[in-house]
Amino acid sequence: MFQNVVVKETRQPVLQAVFGYMDGADTPVGVFVLPLGIYLPPGLTLQIDKGQVYEMALEICGRKGCRVRFGIDDKLLGLFKSGSIAEVAFQNGVRKPMRVPLSLKGFTAALGQLR
Repeated sequence: MFQNVVVKETRQPVLQAVFGYMDGADTPVGVFVLPLGIYLPPGLTLQIDKGQVYEMALEICGRKGCRVRFGIDDKLLGLFKSGSIAEVAFQNGVRKPMRVPLSLKGFTAALGQLR
């Protein structure tokens, strides 16, 4: 399952979020793709409903953007399933903080359809 977040006025992509299962895996994985030109050293943070902040390192940047791939353990999966809004934060190229909301509405139902 995936969700694309774009700037309303320009339709420029800001975040792509993908969740699913790898072959043979019992737990899901997540992938965030951020636009090129962001400031890389701080990576990104993930926060669900103003709870715990998860810090994540950027894995690689390619033609389509910069990618973060992460495993989803039972605790994080529970937060995704019960949450309303996830916030992904990173810094743009001039080190200005960017906070991107990601709706979790329908997450549980969509993930259930993948099995």
